[in-house]
Amino acid sequence: MAGDTLQSSQLTLEESLEIALRAIGSDVTKAVADNLAKGVVGLPTLNVHLRNANMTAADAKTIANALVA
Repeated sequence: MAGDTLQSSQLTLEESLEIALRAIGSDVTKAVADNLAKGVVGLPTLNVHLRNANMTAADAKTIANALVA
């Protein structure tokens, strides 16, 4: 289950966010996840634009849960 994966304390914040974005599964969130996987890990800042992702409240909660894990 994706929720179990998102709660792993062995993942970095970036990895948790990438998993959450892939779980949402829209083209926009998958593209952002791909960018995360390409090497932004460890950068001091991160800009994520999800304006066109057509996210639901459940999608937002998935991301929020990944960020507090």
